[in-house]
Amino acid sequence: IDKIKNVKLNDSFYFEWNDNENISFLKSIRGTNFLITQNIISNKKKYKTLEKFDKIYGFSFNSNNSLIALAGSINNQSDIYLLSANSDNMKKITDDSAHDVYPSFFRNSTSILFSSNRYDQILNQESKLSENFNIFLYNLDTTSYNLLKLTNNQNNNYKARALSNNDFIFLSDKNGIYDLYYSKVGQLPFLFFKNSTNISNFDYDDNSKRIIYSSLYEGNNLISEARDINITSEIIN
Repeated sequence: IDKIKNVKLNDSFYFEWNDNENISFLKSIRGTNFLITQNIISNKKKYKTLEKFDKIYGFSFNSNNSLIALAGSINNQSDIYLLSANSDNMKKITDDSAHDVYPSFFRNSTSILFSSNRYDQILNQESKLSENFNIFLYNLDTTSYNLLKLTNNQNNNYKARALSNNDFIFLSDKNGIYDLYYSKVGQLPFLFFKNSTNISNFDYDDNSKRIIYSSLYEGNNLISEARDINITSEIIN
């Protein structure tokens, strides 16, 4: 595992690769939240203000980078919003007492994953709240308010990355610290990558089979890289 330039991060650092040249990340500048997209070749940056939100709990671009699913907190309530990447248009997707965080678009799809502490599987209906977070699926184009619950554990499942139309990876503290798990829709998840300390954020490139992730290392939160990762190969403890 290679440490990439020993980059020091804060705990809220969250990033996503848009394509091979552009990476997006969140940053607070003088008290205002921004979503910044940076071209790693030209170093040019594009800023999108998120001043309406007190806190941001993850985001995801759709496949053509025209829409952003974003989890944001307004008045201490976190919900999922759909934003235009090129305008100020915004639509609220969830609107109830559950805390909904870390959305992720499936590729070439209008379906998104997100984590929530809700029990019920009906959108925008007041639900009994859980002590744990699980992962749910919702299709933005459907006329139904039904959600599909993809994990059902007595632990926390966060920050899912949707890969194809069926498979995804996510962080779970099932074994006491946050490691990476793989699952397909309708199947049980399993552990495929673990670290000696909590993994806080990550991204995966299925072309190069590598994971870029942040974790605590010698007192610092660092970005690391792991190569030749087979996400469909289960680690047996």
